[in-house]
Amino acid sequence: MKLIELLEGVEIIKHNQSLDINVEWIANDHRNVRANSVFVAIKGAKRDGNAYITSAIDNGSVVVITDDEEACNKNISYVLVENARKAISKMWSNFYNNPSKGIKTVAITGTNGKTSSAIFLYNILREANISCGLISTIGCYINDKEIITQGGGTVSDIFSAMTTPDPQILYYIYNKMKENEVKIAVIEASSHALSQERLAYVDIEIGAFTNLSR
Repeated sequence: MKLIELLEGVEIIKHNQSLDINVEWIANDHRNVRANSVFVAIKGAKRDGNAYITSAIDNGSVVVITDDEEACNKNISYVLVENARKAISKMWSNFYNNPSKGIKTVAITGTNGKTSSAIFLYNILREANISCGLISTIGCYINDKEIITQGGGTVSDIFSAMTTPDPQILYYIYNKMKENEVKIAVIEASSHALSQERLAYVDIEIGAFTNLSR
């Protein structure tokens, strides 16, 4: 995929790399970089991805996406963006050809009750014979079948403690839903996921919250 296609819709400030190059993968962990990868350097609560740029390049990254101008120098190929977290969400959406478009998404947030509410709604839709998907803490399903990820394990195996998956898995699931002609997706939207822009490019038809407390 061309880098310019991968970055379509991303707020770019500047770059020193041709956007016409081919890239094959997106990584935000330097240990998961493959040959011809894009490495997205994200600042976390405990670690800053910009500190691992050299390692990512050594592992095969051909370009670095960052929102830290200090990390940009003439010795690396970079694209400086406004927000790295939003960028990686859009990039994974573009990677899978924006699969949430055309699927009506119901996103449920709140302090308590997200999982129960999502399961109730999902089962109501199934009883009504509507093709639907579920993304929740208990697992991810398309029409009663648990979704299997690229790694061969179930989504719940990999993200057992994650209510809303990271963009890499989230848009993979949406792509599987699109392939199965899902009409409605019911998802749990954690406050953490919203803060981290994981759902920034999901087309949400209905948003609901169960309650808000400390």
